[in-house]
Amino acid sequence: NYIDHFFKPEKGFTHEYIKRLIDSFDIIKDWPQPFFSIAFKGICSENDISDVDYLLKTMVNVQFETIKKSAGDLILQIPMFFDIKAAHKIAFKFINQLKTSDRFYIFKYIFSDILYIESLTCMDFHIAGKKPHSPYVPLLSLFYSTVTNAFIENNADSVGAVSFTLSILATTLELYLDPKNSRHVAKILFPLISIIFTFYDSLSVKLEKKNSLLPILLFIMKYSDKDQFMQYYQLLSSDNKPRFFEFLTILFDNSMVNSSEDINNNNNNKN
Repeated sequence: NYIDHFFKPEKGFTHEYIKRLIDSFDIIKDWPQPFFSIAFKGICSENDISDVDYLLKTMVNVQFETIKKSAGDLILQIPMFFDIKAAHKIAFKFINQLKTSDRFYIFKYIFSDILYIESLTCMDFHIAGKKPHSPYVPLLSLFYSTVTNAFIENNADSVGAVSFTLSILATTLELYLDPKNSRHVAKILFPLISIIFTFYDSLSVKLEKKNSLLPILLFIMKYSDKDQFMQYYQLLSSDNKPRFFEFLTILFDNSMVNSSEDINNNNNNKN
């Protein structure tokens, strides 16, 4: 389009434009996309990632759904033109200021993009001649803490937001990753098993769809490293070990029920 191919802002334009953009959220809320495209083109032209930080900071408390969507789009665009670590740092800073429900709104964007997911999970734990890298990934750690907080809140809205976000993550992984990369990502996402298991008994009654957490759990279980799995199991208390087997039984029983229902539905459709 014109903005991408022909618009060339002059030096100093971008910061002043962003100031006016911020003051106009209530005016542009019905169709903000072209206005944010101009801002991002200016940011890229001047190669100043600090303007992204400045813009996102003003969007923390915005109530307009379309402006929130523009924030998600902006976070996905940053790694295309700027250093990935700097992009992650800005995303972390922005998401960390949001309330729980708004965090999941942005995480849905992140987890719908396989390239962004891979940028979060690309570290290598075992490099020849060197110590293993730390598995700590700030954005994923923030996601895990947000999931935990939502489960502690334990109301239908917060649990539903977790469920929907994890279903998007599972769908993206299943669609775009091969088995080798799936095993690598499952190793990094393994903490989700522990978080969901810890709260499952209490949160399951809040789930609108009882099986909505199954896809991500089955993905991690399918591709998880057996040593990692056994280490986790050994760390469980004696009381929690039988609970964990019950949890797995529920998990796989529900999986079989889902498979049977899918087969029946397919047969009914053919008939």
